[in-house]
Amino acid sequence: QNLWPADSTTIDVSVGPHDLGEITPPENYVLSFTIKIDDGGLVFGSDDAGPFGNSIIDVTDSDNLDLASPKVSFWSDNTMYVYQSKDSSGIDSLKSTTVFEAGKTYDIVVISENSKLSLYVDGKREDHKDNIGGSPAGGVLKVGWSGGKYPPAAATISNARFAEVEVLT
Repeated sequence: QNLWPADSTTIDVSVGPHDLGEITPPENYVLSFTIKIDDGGLVFGSDDAGPFGNSIIDVTDSDNLDLASPKVSFWSDNTMYVYQSKDSSGIDSLKSTTVFEAGKTYDIVVISENSKLSLYVDGKREDHKDNIGGSPAGGVLKVGWSGGKYPPAAATISNARFAEVEVLT
């Protein structure tokens, strides 16, 4: 079952925040979307004060907005990061090897399965970690939101899907 709202599969991230409502994040999931970087490219802070990140997608706990399950964002080196909370004991992160360029389109897939987290860009696995944290019991799905920490990314996502995956044993 796709947990991403059917009427919001294409979203201009840059005009966020977009609150797509409450969901129950599955422990084993696939998050996939196509992202087109705006022609002007990604924009970050121009001095040491930052901000150094751009928000894309947050699945966060309704009661503790610092929990990420997952959080997807760009960093100032134009790479993508995926964060997954380890309950309340820290956070794991993955980093793309792809450097995202202005005007280009990319297919993104994040898979969390059996405590393993993987990031794919255009069909290539770019990072992977074992023993990652679980998902909160309840949550909210947000696009272009980071609780005021980072501005929304200058990009549009389409074909968005967030669904539970069946784990084969």
